[in-house]
Amino acid sequence: MVDYVNSGGDERRQFYDWQFFRLEEKKRSRDHFAELYKTLDPNHVLFCTSSLPLTTFASGFTMETDYYEYAFSSYIDLVLFNPGVSNGFWENPLYRLICHSFIKYFQNHGKPAFITWEDWGCTDLEEIKKCAEFARRTSSGLVIWEGKNRYSGNEALGSDDDEFIDEFTDKEIATFAKTFHTTPEGKLEKSEIAIIEEPMAGAFDYRRGTEELDVFSGYKGYEPLALGALLISAGEDFDVVATNEIVKNPEILKLKSYKVVALVNLGRRDEKVLNALLDYRARGGGLFVVGRTGLFDEYGNRDASYLKRLLNVTTNVEVQERDKSSWHFAKGDALLKGIESREIRGDEILYLPSFDYEKEGYKVLGQLNDNPEVATVGCNYKERTLFWFPSLRTDEEKVQIFLQNYLTGNNGFC
Repeated sequence: MVDYVNSGGDERRQFYDWQFFRLEEKKRSRDHFAELYKTLDPNHVLFCTSSLPLTTFASGFTMETDYYEYAFSSYIDLVLFNPGVSNGFWENPLYRLICHSFIKYFQNHGKPAFITWEDWGCTDLEEIKKCAEFARRTSSGLVIWEGKNRYSGNEALGSDDDEFIDEFTDKEIATFAKTFHTTPEGKLEKSEIAIIEEPMAGAFDYRRGTEELDVFSGYKGYEPLALGALLISAGEDFDVVATNEIVKNPEILKLKSYKVVALVNLGRRDEKVLNALLDYRARGGGLFVVGRTGLFDEYGNRDASYLKRLLNVTTNVEVQERDKSSWHFAKGDALLKGIESREIRGDEILYLPSFDYEKEGYKVLGQLNDNPEVATVGCNYKERTLFWFPSLRTDEEKVQIFLQNYLTGNNGFC
């Protein structure tokens, strides 16, 4: 198994074309039935379950990648998704992130959205209250899924057998209602930070390796989700912008007035997206380039020219591939303030583009332990560009401190 099956580096066009065909057929079928409903009954309010921003890596095989289509559809009136609340649900930063980014994405696009809650063995009324508080705080809404739900060997419930469980007790339903009606309504504010997501990436990289191949599982897809969770945990809000939106409207980044946009493993090049990003930076915006962004062309061929233009470098770029190589932060920069232990453990794959950092105006902020000449993290203050080539998931506490320095400090970026 090679590390780029159906991903950047895999140049086979058959799979690429097949995935786009599947997505287009899905869209045509959905739009046909949605339009049919509206034609037969113009007053029919059409609800639809949408795919979720930042999670397409987990659902690419079912082509649940086009949440942006739901946002712009003139036939779909409301969107929803239905997670299950369990004990400890709201303590999990990933769960908080998914709920938050879903509601905010559609509200930013003028599309009403809400969550339908199932009971996944929740016995803690505080978790129920937080569901209702979230709905009011985000000015969205909620639906309680009644009836019974079937679980197949649900480990959280301590059983290997199929079980049918009543979803919410009268007391839990009363808690939903009371909390919802007593919590003041809030609203979500526009963010100055955006994560640019390439939704179709999930359709090309959805492997699940086991044992020694586990290191390859979702390597590319997890990173946007990890960045979102780290931002939420660090107290920073953000918007999600799909690359498809930029293709449709290259002015979107300028219109939104973002201070920083994060490009996380945007593996396949698109000239319209690239030009919009370069124009955005020329107007004073900051670029946070993460992972394998810019290393491949549209069809998966290795081509670092996209990265060179993003980083605005002219010297030769060489890409090293490392397996489980440790690295460390440097010293003496405001972005590293508060990071006491500089060592980062080496249990990840590293794809490390290297170039003449000093000549190109980049300050090295992270280096390989066994080859300090190779940078893992670096910034160019003049160009308002920061690169972070390793995974964001290796040491969450240090990454959170770094992000807080980057996004809130007086460092020339924000």
